[in-house]
Amino acid sequence: MKVIWKYQPDFGAVMEIETREGAQLLSVQTQWDKITFWFLVDTEMPLVTRTFEVIGTGHEMYHPENYSHVATVQQEPFVWHIFEPVPGRAV
Repeated sequence: MKVIWKYQPDFGAVMEIETREGAQLLSVQTQWDKITFWFLVDTEMPLVTRTFEVIGTGHEMYHPENYSHVATVQQEPFVWHIFEPVPGRAV
C-alpha cells in the first residue's frame, strides 16, 4: 500500500530519515518552524536509512558533484539547501 509519510528529523548538518526503500521525496518545507520531509512510500518495502546534508547559504560545500540537490528551505532568518548523496559516489 502506498501512503504519504511525514518526517521532522532533528535539525543538524546531517539529517537521517528511516523510510521505506524506493520512497519518493515529494517535498521539503518548514512546518511549525521545523524542517519537514514528505515521502510517498510503499509500506511493503523494507526500511532503509536515507541521509541528507544541510548547507547554509554562503557556506562551503565539499565535493558537490557527489550530491543531488533536493530542496531549498527558508527558516527565518536562514536559508538551507538540502542535498542527498548520489548512490555510488564517494562523499
